[in-house]
Amino acid sequence: MNPPFELVDTHAHLDDRRLKGRLTEVLRAAREAGVVHVVAVATTAVDSEPVLAMADYIGSTTSLLKYAVSSPAKEFIVVTESGILHQMQKQAPDKTFIAAPPDANCACNECPFMKMNTLEKVYLSLRDLQPRIEMAPELMERARRPIDRMLALS
Repeated sequence: MNPPFELVDTHAHLDDRRLKGRLTEVLRAAREAGVVHVVAVATTAVDSEPVLAMADYIGSTTSLLKYAVSSPAKEFIVVTESGILHQMQKQAPDKTFIAAPPDANCACNECPFMKMNTLEKVYLSLRDLQPRIEMAPELMERARRPIDRMLALS
């Protein structure tokens, strides 16, 4: 099947246990059906591990930009803050950058809460140790694990 347009599966749960041992076969069938891009969804740090293993590249915003510019690939699905897309298109105008999720979707890559953070607010919170968040030690340990994993990947 060759549709007159590109198909993108924007909600693929590739970590679903029912796919264990069949992932290569399922992805091949999707390609044969005309799916050219897959955006994998992960809901927890544990769910993320198999999805991250399938990524071509994982890195900080700056390293994503460098990778996209230097890579011989011509198409990229960008799963991060969408503000980087402009820089990618500016530095590599011959390449196609696809925001994930797409604009018509949930737009969690345009998080209004992340945009509320500023360098000044970070500075003041570190200087004044305010606002304080009190948490039980066991909850702090559980919350630290995904942060440590993220830092290990960067």
